[in-house]
Amino acid sequence: MTRAHPLLTALAVTLLVGVTAALATLSRETPGTARWQTLGQLDEPRALATTVSLPDGDVLVVGGLDNDDPRVVRTTVEIVDPFTGKTRVLPQRLLGRVNHTATLATGGAVVMAGGTERIGPQWSALDRVEVYDPARETWTIAANMNDARSDHGAAALRDGRVLVAGGTDGPRQLDSVEIYDAAANTWTPAHPLPEARSQFSIATLNDGRVLVAGGLVRGEASSSSVIYDPARDAWDQGPRMQVARVLNASVKLSSGDVLLIGGQRDGGGTAERYDARTKRFVFAGTLVQPRMLGAAVRIPDGRVLVVGGLLIDPGRSSFVPLADAEIWDQTTDRWTDVSDPFTARALGSFVLTPAGALWIGGAGEGEHALRSIERFTWR
Repeated sequence: MTRAHPLLTALAVTLLVGVTAALATLSRETPGTARWQTLGQLDEPRALATTVSLPDGDVLVVGGLDNDDPRVVRTTVEIVDPFTGKTRVLPQRLLGRVNHTATLATGGAVVMAGGTERIGPQWSALDRVEVYDPARETWTIAANMNDARSDHGAAALRDGRVLVAGGTDGPRQLDSVEIYDAAANTWTPAHPLPEARSQFSIATLNDGRVLVAGGLVRGEASSSSVIYDPARDAWDQGPRMQVARVLNASVKLSSGDVLLIGGQRDGGGTAERYDARTKRFVFAGTLVQPRMLGAAVRIPDGRVLVVGGLLIDPGRSSFVPLADAEIWDQTTDRWTDVSDPFTARALGSFVLTPAGALWIGGAGEGEHALRSIERFTWR
């Protein structure tokens, strides 16, 4: 049986992996000198937060935790200006949670679904949903999901609805799937996954279908994939990945393909790409630094930057965050070193903005939650 990294026990939560948000669309630029700079600080330290790049370029930061704080979970929401690094705390507080999804839907609304809340020393899965209106900077409590879930995946459909699939409710893995219609404020059950699955990668393909790949199936890291067709409300078996992956990073490419990077154990040192044209996974290079829980973004010239995560060392049981950054070239499938950020971290958020890629929060040495924000620029 595949065991999660000891950090997951230390935090007393199960990590949500594979949340895939739509990246900002920027004009193609000529690559220049890549560099990191310290940009600013969050109002509160937080690891396992979720970030969304909003239509106006600002970054929404919601949820997360800090084990050094008696409250543990974060109830505040912050807005980060990617140009200045200044942050604003919104007046409205939310239910503190981790392992939730936050999905930018068509029209600009952000749908935050599920996750786990802390009740005394215990963690409990949520069916709760809130929707953020960027124009008004307000949250509205929406209709509950049909199932409480965490460690699930969410994807924006082309018709503006949001699909939520799988996950866990306590020790139970889920195969249920449901779709949120913001206009009607309703959740509609969809055809269930062929197998219960959690902690997987998920991405909406250019043809409107949704790819689900890897994660945990029956407690084991999986190399299988399935593809949902909204037009038929049906799941089709997808191709096998080259290795089983969980705790990996994933990025939707400009071509419409999906890149999966690193992960736990066997997958940690390589990447592979779902080729939407041939409908198969192909090798996408060997990482300079093997890692799990890394974070990645696609920069406007088409390359992919991966940063941070945890050191993969079978003989080590401690939490060792990485600062190492490297870039993948889609024309050669080669990974090369690039300048490293100043702070080693895992469980942070890496998000593309018009001002560069922001590396936000996370957990550093000693598993302490971080406030710092760094920015990567390539021009």
